[in-house]
Amino acid sequence: MRRAIGAAAAVVAAISPIAIVCCSGGAGGDAGVDAAGDARAAEASGGDARVDDSSAGGDGAPTYAPTFSAIYDEILAQSCALAFCHAGADFLTITSKDQAYGVLVNAQAKGPQCASSGLKLVDPGHPETSLLYLKVTSPPCGSKMPLLYGDASGSLDPMQIDQIKTWIEAGAPHI
Repeated sequence: MRRAIGAAAAVVAAISPIAIVCCSGGAGGDAGVDAAGDARAAEASGGDARVDDSSAGGDGAPTYAPTFSAIYDEILAQSCALAFCHAGADFLTITSKDQAYGVLVNAQAKGPQCASSGLKLVDPGHPETSLLYLKVTSPPCGSKMPLLYGDASGSLDPMQIDQIKTWIEAGAPHI
């Protein structure tokens, strides 16, 4: 299944003016994508480089607030909850804010590359043992996220990484 979806992504990438961004090879991957990377990839390929940041702060800028609501709106919804990533994943689907919180907080890693790690996706109070945080910094399994196809970089900016870390350190409250 992974190979078939990866092939489908390659076909879409070949016919799309925007480079396909994805997690770890298709649906069910251990990762996400970066909206800014989408813009960079589109710009590099001559496509439309606009990024929808309407869920960010009132002026369109990210708030970097260490709340799950801000993390979902500013990072997960724009970088991870995409059709070829975690909106179509077999083992980690994040398609709405409430659903994402339920499958992330206190949940064990289930992906083929990280299930054996014994880590929780989000271990409240402990970013050092939270796979969500580790995947955007220095992952013990799988690929660093967000992972992009093509030449675009998929790293989150340091303030986004700190936003995730601070939220987890605060106990990962559902606000």
